[in-house]
This record gives sequence, C-alpha cells and structure tokens, in this order.
Amino acid sequence: MATSCQATSCQATTYPRVALKGYQSRVGPKRKLSELGGSIVYPQTILMQSFDWSKAPQPSDHIISARACTSIASYVWAMNSLLQPQKSQEITRNEEEEAAAAAAAAEKEEEEEEEEEEEDQRKENQENIERRGVQDQELAIAPQLELPQEEEDQRKEKQENIERREGQDQELNVAPRLDPPQEEEERARCEWDFHLSAVVSTAAASSSDTLGVIEFDSPGALIATGGIARKIRIYSLSSLVSQESDQTTTAFSEHSSACSYYICTPAKLSSLRWRPGSGSRVIGSGDYDGVITEYDLERRVPVFERDEHGGRRVWSVDYSSSGPAVGASGSDDGTMQLWDPRCSDSGGCLSTVRPGEVGRSTAVCSVEFSPFDSTTVAVGCADRRAYTYDLRNMSGPVRVFDGHAKAVTYAKFLGAQALVSASIDSCLKLWNVADACVVRTYRGHVNARNFVGLSVWRDGGLIACGSESDQVFVYDAKWGEPIWAHRFERGFVSSVCWRQAGSDRCTLVAGGSDGVLQLFVGTRKASSSRG
Repeated sequence: MATSCQATSCQATTYPRVALKGYQSRVGPKRKLSELGGSIVYPQTILMQSFDWSKAPQPSDHIISARACTSIASYVWAMNSLLQPQKSQEITRNEEEEAAAAAAAAEKEEEEEEEEEEEDQRKENQENIERRGVQDQELAIAPQLELPQEEEDQRKEKQENIERREGQDQELNVAPRLDPPQEEEERARCEWDFHLSAVVSTAAASSSDTLGVIEFDSPGALIATGGIARKIRIYSLSSLVSQESDQTTTAFSEHSSACSYYICTPAKLSSLRWRPGSGSRVIGSGDYDGVITEYDLERRVPVFERDEHGGRRVWSVDYSSSGPAVGASGSDDGTMQLWDPRCSDSGGCLSTVRPGEVGRSTAVCSVEFSPFDSTTVAVGCADRRAYTYDLRNMSGPVRVFDGHAKAVTYAKFLGAQALVSASIDSCLKLWNVADACVVRTYRGHVNARNFVGLSVWRDGGLIACGSESDQVFVYDAKWGEPIWAHRFERGFVSSVCWRQAGSDRCTLVAGGSDGVLQLFVGTRKASSSRG
C-alpha cells in the first residue's frame, strides 16, 4: 500500500484540515512535523492535508507533542504581532491625514467668512461716512468724527467728577482747583514760604522729654506743652518769635529759659485743652492714669478732678465752644464721656457713649467738638472708624466714617462740613460730614505705630502732622500730596499745632520725641491768591 498522501476515497481514515486553536486534534502519530506527509503552515492558521492512515499506528498515539504545539503557537503569535501594527499604523496615518484635511478646510472657510464680514463692515462704514458728509454739507458745517461710545462715556464721567469736586470744595470751604493735564493732576502746588524761626531744646535730651501734646490758647498768645516729663510748660509766643522777626534767622534757646513757668503733674500727659471762657486761665488735661484734671494757671493749682474711666488712659480731652462749657473725654476703656466741669463732687457725668459694634469695646483715641455749631462732636476710634454724634441725642452716631485700614488716632473739623481724620495706616482723609464720603486722601508721611499729632488751620486750609520719618509735614486741603516738609535732627515728630489767627501769615509749632520744640512761620507767596 502506498505510503504517500492519497486524495482518493480508499478505505483509510481521513482527517480534514484542522485550525490550530485546539491542540488536542488527532492529526497523526507523535513525530516531527516534517514527517506528517506534506503539512502546510500558514501565518495565522495551519492547514493539514488528508492522510492515508491505513498503516499508521493506533489513533491513541496520534497526538502532537506539547513542544510542537508551543512552537506553532509562538510562530502564529509572532506573525500576528508583525502584521497587526503595520495595519494599525496605516489606519492611524489615514485618519490623521483626513482630520488635517478637514481642519484646513474648516479654517479656510472661517477665514473666508471673516473676510466677507470685514468687507460688509467696511462698506457700511463708508456708506455712513458718505451719508454724514452729505448731511454736514446740507447743514453747512464741517464733517465731524464721532467718538466711540466708551470714550464718550469716559469724557462725560470725567466732567461729572470735575463738577462734583468743585461742588464739594465749595461746600467744604476749600478753594476749587482747575484740573491740569492728566499727568499733572495730583501734583501739589505750595503757595507758602515757611521759615524755622525758633528752636527750644534741652541740653541732655532723652525719650523722657517726649512732647505728646501742644496747644495754643484762643487768642494765640500762649503755648502749652505736655508729655512724658509730667510737666505742663507755658510759653509766651512773643518771647519765642516776634511778629516782625527776620525771616532769615533762627533763635535757639533752652526750655529752662524760654518757658514762662511750668506745673508738675502726678502722671504722664496725653492731652491738653484750654477751657473756653476762662480767659486763658484754666487748662484741662488727660493723663495715663485715666484722670482728668483742670489747673488754675494763675494760682498753679488743680481746681477740678474726675476719675471716671476706671484707671484706663485718657487719650483726648475737649470742651464745647458755645454756652456753658461741656467737657468730653475719650479713653482706653472704650467710652466717650460728657461731663460738666462745674460739678466736681459727682464727677459731673452727663452721658457715656460706647462707639463701635455692640458688645465690643474699642479705645476712643480722639474727641473734638465742632467749632461751627453747638451740637456736634467727632470721635476717632481704634476700630478704624470715626463717628459724629449729636449732643441732643447720644443714643447712636449720626454718621460713621469708615475708610481707614487701621486705628483712627485723630479727628479734627476743618470746616462746617469737613472733617479730617488721621490713622496709623500712614494717611489722612478729608470727609464730607453730611454724607460721610471721602473727599480726598493725603499721603506722604509715615505713621505705623505712634501718635504723631494732627492739626488744621481753618482760615488757611492747611493740615499739619508729624511723621515717624523724623519730619513734620504740611498739606494743602486741595491736594493729596504734601506741599512742605521739614526734618528734625533726631527723633520722630510726635505733636503739632497751628495758631488759629491770620490769613496771609501762619504759625506752626512742632514737638519731637526728644523734647525739642520747633516754631515755623509761614507767609503766603506774592504770586499766590486764594480761590
């Protein structure tokens, strides 16, 4: 019997082509593949020809060995791995080319649409220009260019701001200003010449001589100072500088010779105020022990005393300027108290106010009665706000002035509707009393932790303050930048005071943390004129 493969239908066991996915197929005896009688191997599937198994061993032995199956499977897997990436790469490349072509077509279409829109807009603008030109010719006027809506709105807003500022300056008794070009809008103009006329010092100056407060009496003839040294010193202005003094010389003296007299106090002083109607004979003080004391300067003895702030430091004392004098004091205990100095037995307390939020205590750093009416008092507090109260109803503030970043240390009336506040955020603010809105902010001095003094000259519209940069600064109420500054030799400037007299000649006194007192005289420049 022939041993080769037969394609005839003889009596032989015939096996069809088998795919190598089940490796238990009966395909022949256990031997090499080359001996299976013409096996044909394809990349993914192995097809076997039919065999004549008449002389083959028993079917039980016709099993392909595990090693042969493993070799075949490895070959099939390798061919699949080789062909499949090539096909995937071709598909991916084709997809990328199609996507790029589609994107390019979309971009080109978008550009064409934009060009069409620009062309339509250009034609419309040209038609508008031609139509406007025809209208202008009909009206016999020159063609005009229309401002864009945004620029027109800005122009109107600027004009409204100018008109509003002029109105505010009129209400606040401040001369209006003309707006210069934008780049020069905030530049201050100094209309004054200041001269250092007198210096009063101590041979061995120290921090124990720090001047915390300076006050002129109502006529402007006497100067009172107080501070850490626990003394109230009284100076005569005429002994320090003459009204006809030479504007090129400076007089130097010591406190012992320049001072007319002094009164020793039991505690350090934080505030002084001349009592109205006393003929410059009585002065009130607030001290670090929380006590308010009035002194008779002729007899040089205390005549009134009240201790109603619980031993907490009194920062500020003031008196009403009309009618029977009413006193006000602000303290670390979080209260502003109104009292009658004629009632010394009971302390004379008329009213107690706690500014700020309900349930929270905030130190009251400054109190001042308005010199323009008999009912308003201003308060500056450590809660970063200033307040005004009506003496006829002290149940709550009339206005709250909120705008400083840190504690408000001073609040002073510049005009009937103008209030100036100082803060340890290194700026001053001018407020409209009627609506509590900020009119102007003044920057230039340095004040981050200390009381450096604040004083306003109402007739001249000038504001003075000290600075931790060892300088005294003067601001014109019309400008946000200082118009003049003078540096002390050592120590920061801790107190300032204007003499409230004259209009073309001013006097400013400043004291330093080293106890040095400096007096400046200012004269209005000949080229300047008040608005």
